[in-house]
Amino acid sequence: MKRGLDAEGRSFNTTNLALPDVLLDPEKPNQRAGSSVVKAAMVLLFASNDYSSHVHMLRRANPEAANALLRFAQTVHFDEDEAVESDEDSDDEMLTGFEEKRLDCHEQTLALIFRSRNFHVMPFFTIGLGAAALRAGVSMRFYGQLTHVHLVHKKSWTIKFCRLVSAELKRRFDELCARRVRFVVFDNCGCAAMA
Repeated sequence: MKRGLDAEGRSFNTTNLALPDVLLDPEKPNQRAGSSVVKAAMVLLFASNDYSSHVHMLRRANPEAANALLRFAQTVHFDEDEAVESDEDSDDEMLTGFEEKRLDCHEQTLALIFRSRNFHVMPFFTIGLGAAALRAGVSMRFYGQLTHVHLVHKKSWTIKFCRLVSAELKRRFDELCARRVRFVVFDNCGCAAMA
């Protein structure tokens, strides 16, 4: 018996896909996903200490599509040794390397669907992939190909975004650090001298 896409639970309606609230600006009805408010929210997410809860934001916002992709992937294996039965409700911290890769592929698939409809959409995963490509120093030609197929945002956009994240991190660091440093020296009599 041939396994294929027609089995129950392995398809989803793309018109039912929804962006998470963080990727939508209710004040901008014409361009809700590409506003400066959404970009600022994404800067704050990238400046946080917790990436793991944001990486799969599209999958979490679209459980029907995520489950359909998971069911499809569970029936199509190129290497049966790597095939693992996966619990749909499993915690992301408990995933094997193979399952984590699979979920990353699902997240990227959903990101491509959204970005093919509107390239202004800013999924966490695609921004992170663009920053990683930038950090790796991929050639302009290759980065252009990644941009062309909407895997990442334009290189200039990614550079500006990384600078915004850097500025936010610097602002947070400045708030935590004292503006002045004082040296206090105590002698063995308990007298203090300040410099």
